[in-house]
Amino acid sequence: MKLCDVLRQYRWAIRVGVRELAAEIGCSASTLSRIERGHLPDGTTLALILLWLLKKETPRRDVPLDILAEGVTVLLSVMAGFLLAMLI
Repeated sequence: MKLCDVLRQYRWAIRVGVRELAAEIGCSASTLSRIERGHLPDGTTLALILLWLLKKETPRRDVPLDILAEGVTVLLSVMAGFLLAMLI
């Protein structure tokens, strides 16, 4: 699963708009919209999304846990690739 899919599925599951979720994450709505369309975020935004996902200790009952778990897995994979690219 891709980061864009994880974010979109989570947003749809909790029934919020792009602006509302972007505010919760700490990025702009246009940035979140670009990410949901498949663009990779910069390092700062990637870190914000990872921190936001990791703060979901008590997820909403209407959101399947597999979406959150998949989100953390995808983000860690993306961050590892990002860090590896910086080293090369």
